[in-house]
Amino acid sequence: MLYRLALATLLIATVPALAQPRAAERRSTDFAGQWASQPGGRAGVEIRVSGHQIEAREVFTTRTASSCGTRGGGQVNGLTANIRFQGICADGRTTSDTRCTVTLETRDRIKTSCRNGHTAVLHRVGR
Repeated sequence: MLYRLALATLLIATVPALAQPRAAERRSTDFAGQWASQPGGRAGVEIRVSGHQIEAREVFTTRTASSCGTRGGGQVNGLTANIRFQGICADGRTTSDTRCTVTLETRDRIKTSCRNGHTAVLHRVGR
């Protein structure tokens, strides 16, 4: 009887610890997808996640010689990602980089806050 009680106590203590990494991985993958500035709008940002690595880029529907966008990469830690963005132009020019914190507020909404003062709320429009 004492043996069963000890085993049950050990299992109860171990199960939550085993489940934690899976929960973090599951949530970090929620960053992946197509994002827009308005719910149901045209995608302006595409995010990909692989493990704890995250990549984001602007999605262009039209390109001109002077068009510039941003792309970046970084680390995901639970519901927050830290990404270094740099501007990339169609003619090959690059712009200065900035670091941003991206927070997954819900499965369908993220908030960005960058060191250069830029902030945005984006809404999922595709996976």
